[in-house]
Amino acid sequence: MADTTTASTAFDTQAYNTRMGYALRPELYFDDFATVKSTPTTHNGSSVYFPFLTEMAPAVTPLTEGTDVTPVSIADSGITLALAEYGNVVNYTSRWLATSFVPLIPGLANLLGFNAGISIDTIALATVAGGTNVSYGGAATSRATIVAGSTISSPNIRLAYARLRGLNVQRINGAYRAYTHPDVMYDLKSETGEVGWRAVHTYSAPDNILMGSPGYYEGFFWVDTPRTTLRPNVNTTVDGYDTYFVGAEGIAKAFSTGTHLDGQGMGASPITVRGPIVDSLYREAPMGWYWFGAYGIYRQEAIRRLETSSSIGANAS
Repeated sequence: MADTTTASTAFDTQAYNTRMGYALRPELYFDDFATVKSTPTTHNGSSVYFPFLTEMAPAVTPLTEGTDVTPVSIADSGITLALAEYGNVVNYTSRWLATSFVPLIPGLANLLGFNAGISIDTIALATVAGGTNVSYGGAATSRATIVAGSTISSPNIRLAYARLRGLNVQRINGAYRAYTHPDVMYDLKSETGEVGWRAVHTYSAPDNILMGSPGYYEGFFWVDTPRTTLRPNVNTTVDGYDTYFVGAEGIAKAFSTGTHLDGQGMGASPITVRGPIVDSLYREAPMGWYWFGAYGIYRQEAIRRLETSSSIGANAS
């Protein structure tokens, strides 16, 4: 007797999940550094000027009766951010849409939206990483002298806090912020003794240990993110990591509030742009994002960068 099996026919086909998946994505933090924004502005321009008034010197000399007070002059300064255009575009075809087993436009919009977000966040990160107040882990005195043992330690953090407070940098919701790579956070959590991160959290915030949350430590609210700058082989085979200690008004964000050619108003966030269909049979269409803006250092005093190694870094060429 002959059995009819899956080998007899071609009816057993592969099934497909119609829910779209995406790559693992990091959280975006560095655009949030820009607590200063260019609003309002006098008019639309190619750059934005942020003015400062210079503080007056303390008046500590007693006044003399019958003698008028000598006026002092007021000085000013400022920073200028030149706006630049940023964007990305995908050109898709009618056939691509017509032959897909999943809805493609929502997936395309998702990809473009995340691409816009991570793009401007990366521009903001490069601005933060360009701060000039730099220190190094261990005995290192420069990026080139970082060695495998130049890991983060609590004294590095206390120094950063002292520098920020000593320059009157304003805190953010009651604390400064520290952004570090998970590899560096591993070393901080591994410190031993009563002065380390773990000892403090064991007695005062054990839930942070249970959840692996960095929490508060040494005057900073900590965030571990793989998006902090990692520099491979800064010293032969040793990888370098940035940790950023920041207060309010570290960087500024400037942007145009003009009108795009398609009629959309521009601003702090990128806009989605549907390009013109120029194919005679409407078989091709572009979709993308566009932003006209800039980031720049607003107060150098509010950004400190610590460059270290990590005991669990790749540290290999």
